[in-house]
Amino acid sequence: MTKKYKFIYFFFFGIFAVILLVASYEVKNNFSDIAFLEGKSRVFRNLGVHFEPQPNSVSLLFDNFNTYAPNAFSIKIKYDPKTIKITSVHIGDIWTSTNVLEKEIDNKNGIVTLSMGQGFDSQLTGKLMIANLNFQVLNPTSKSTTLSILPDSYYGVTKMKNLLNITGKSILLNINKNL
Repeated sequence: MTKKYKFIYFFFFGIFAVILLVASYEVKNNFSDIAFLEGKSRVFRNLGVHFEPQPNSVSLLFDNFNTYAPNAFSIKIKYDPKTIKITSVHIGDIWTSTNVLEKEIDNKNGIVTLSMGQGFDSQLTGKLMIANLNFQVLNPTSKSTTLSILPDSYYGVTKMKNLLNITGKSILLNINKNL
């Protein structure tokens, strides 16, 4: 084999090896810093998301951006439609621009569906609010109600192959203070 053919052989072998390494690279998921936490009273935290109640509203916030920067959410929130009525949903300010794909309030079945993503050429603002849900108390005799994130809720993270599931227990919302 001449020097020319050896060079061509090793050149193509090197390119093939690099392509093989790139194709077999797998992003490692390290969830050790995303904890399942239960915060102070009336604040519930789960995998990356938590609720914070205010008078006649409740905010849905991302916990932090230490490791994973979110770029999309598809969230379903369940509530008791006999106790409260969601009157409006205001999209938060996580990104400088947000593409809202779905924002649906189903007061008959008690489900709020939000699907949104980071806008094109948009940046993270460093703020944590995904959305704010305003509600009206329908049953003043009720002292509390629950809100929960349904199991078919996900968020996407930059440079990860899979969506991350948002799971957790319900938040107990003290509504008698909201009258």
